[in-house]
Amino acid sequence: MKLEHIGIAVQDVKTVETLYNTILGIVRYKTETVEREGVRTHFLAAGNVKLELLEALHESSPVAKYLASKGQGLHHLAFEVEDADEAMRQLMDAGFKPLADAPKAGADGKRIFFLHPKQTQGVLVELCQSTPILFDYTDYETTAGTVRICERGAASNPVLLLLPNLDTPPTEWAGLVLTLEQQFRVLVFDPQTITVEKIENTLRQLQLANVYVVADSGTSVLTLEVARNQPKAIRKMVLYNFPLSKVGTAFLGQIQHPILLACDDTHPEAPHLFSVKNLAPSVEIAILPAPKASSSNSTSPHSTLSVLSDSGFIKWWCSS
Repeated sequence: MKLEHIGIAVQDVKTVETLYNTILGIVRYKTETVEREGVRTHFLAAGNVKLELLEALHESSPVAKYLASKGQGLHHLAFEVEDADEAMRQLMDAGFKPLADAPKAGADGKRIFFLHPKQTQGVLVELCQSTPILFDYTDYETTAGTVRICERGAASNPVLLLLPNLDTPPTEWAGLVLTLEQQFRVLVFDPQTITVEKIENTLRQLQLANVYVVADSGTSVLTLEVARNQPKAIRKMVLYNFPLSKVGTAFLGQIQHPILLACDDTHPEAPHLFSVKNLAPSVEIAILPAPKASSSNSTSPHSTLSVLSDSGFIKWWCSS
């Protein structure tokens, strides 16, 4: 369990955003409206924890009543759990009385429930479970054919292309997307529409340059081809489970862009990755511990991708 976010009730969102930008140098990356709760949420990334600014939509909303009685300030602390139903059951067995009979849908793709402040030393505590992202794709017509892209994050952020494998389920990328969207305008390509020509045409038609790329094993070679054909289009790239034994090191040596090769320590390519350093100085290596097995009823991703996401490693590398 970890602190997922801090909820702050606010009267004037812009004033509070300016305040935290001045103090911490952080900006809002996402706004989401939860109509049934009468609240609009604004998310700011503060390191490994989010700030959730809560803005009331009308006077009858719970947040409006909170502001009327207590004023602006700390509203709740939210802790992430793997299974909201199981967490609720355990807490009820321990004598706690949640404010609802069952977890409900909340902002940021979470299932949530709250514990009353009277039982938690005066602080409203939220328990939240991440749910799989539903990728809402938009069709883009290019001269090479149709490309389907799901866009996440603020349009003003640096652009990052996310290129999954065809056989990788979206839940494997969910945690990574939620992390990256805090800092990037993430364009998630539908793996069924990924080719070198379509990537290149998309970059030209959307007038994108100097972009970041995170690619899976099957799309990593395509990424290198795009970097070779359009060197100004790509700034940095992360190649996950790069098929080094099949492709060899020569191709990597032709690319001048900074590259991070990442995999877990049980992957067959792991023993071979460090041999690349002598031939391709621009390549960095990240071999991470394989994630522990998750509980059978958990919806959270537990691949090396989620390890990268939880550690913030890709986010740090791309921003360095």
